[in-house]
Amino acid sequence: MSNHIGNMNVVIPLTKSKTDFLDLRYVLRAIERHGQNVGEIFIIGERPQWIKNVKHIQQEDNPRKEWKERNIYLKAKAAFDFTDRYLFMNDDHVLLADTDLENYPNYYKGTCYQSMLKNSSHYRQTMNQTKKWLDFNHYQDRSFDGHCPLIMEKRRFLSTMQRADWTQEFGYGMKSLYCAGLEGEYMLDGKISTRVGLAKAKQACSGRHVISFTDAALLSGLGEHFADIFKEKSRYEI
Repeated sequence: MSNHIGNMNVVIPLTKSKTDFLDLRYVLRAIERHGQNVGEIFIIGERPQWIKNVKHIQQEDNPRKEWKERNIYLKAKAAFDFTDRYLFMNDDHVLLADTDLENYPNYYKGTCYQSMLKNSSHYRQTMNQTKKWLDFNHYQDRSFDGHCPLIMEKRRFLSTMQRADWTQEFGYGMKSLYCAGLEGEYMLDGKISTRVGLAKAKQACSGRHVISFTDAALLSGLGEHFADIFKEKSRYEI
């Protein structure tokens, strides 16, 4: 098992990329710039050709949209073969301020019911099933599936996830299941989903310690902003 005392390993699941994993480059540069108490970086799934100084775990995805959440769950589970505790991050979680990864709070963005109402895609069914699971198990309805990292521990993860039916299409919000019954801190969710100009990108990032984004945002003003503030390659890039 890999966990340096006092350091938090980071797990990032990866799917195929249309931008040669440009988003991941900025995630890693931000971790190097702003991450405190950083352990090893684990990449689960795809492996960028330009990456180095990370541990890579091959994990195949089911490409059907019905299994997106299950793919995420299986990658998170696979990481526990190598580390008992880690910070789960997506490849679009860019740190914007110095952040202690060892003591990262459990952030929630509202309720699963609110997320369900806001979405018309398959994610609506995911959140509906998540809320039903929380209700059935007598937990408060809170969505921890916001666009920010989350610390997860092996024992709690395995004991919680075995209580859910992951053969069910559209699955669950994995982070909301994991945090069921835990204390949480509210944070307004931050994701830039559309093309933006440089000024709006800077405004969206202002005052936040983490931001999330789509390819559309990255390939417009947000990418310009990141290119300016994260100029240097990280130790994770060839």
